[in-house]
Amino acid sequence: MAKQRARFEHSGTHEVEPIIRRRRVKQDAEMDITPMIDITFLLLIFFLVCSSIDKSSEVELPKARYGTAVPEKNATVITLDVEGDETLVYLGGLDGELLPSDRAAQEKRVEEAILEGLAAGKDIVIIKGEAIAKHGKVSDVAGVVGLVDGVRLFLAVSEKR
Repeated sequence: MAKQRARFEHSGTHEVEPIIRRRRVKQDAEMDITPMIDITFLLLIFFLVCSSIDKSSEVELPKARYGTAVPEKNATVITLDVEGDETLVYLGGLDGELLPSDRAAQEKRVEEAILEGLAAGKDIVIIKGEAIAKHGKVSDVAGVVGLVDGVRLFLAVSEKR
């Protein structure tokens, strides 16, 4: 039985006509991203042209010409030794006291050693480390040294021969 639709007229009579279905237009499943790429490149060009480099954040360090020797007998020495992925911290040289790997305990012991050195007249702290020592570890030790007033911090480096 075909579906039919009634058509009413003003006269009160009606006619019956078949329903015509419209075909659905198949939509393309892919999206055209060309306009998005164009906008991305325009934004990139805009930010490259309009941005400026902040010159105030640059720091110009002086060139080192000569090193100054610091006598170890008047200093508290902290040595960093790298073994695998771990950095070991010693008071004194590699034959000195090995500090625990716990960061809080290590910082406490470094501070105690610096205060002991100050009491003995040693106002210099030397941090010696391997070239492959992580900067973060050296920075951690230097941060503890910075908490103690009245000491001067030196980082030991080896000379190129």
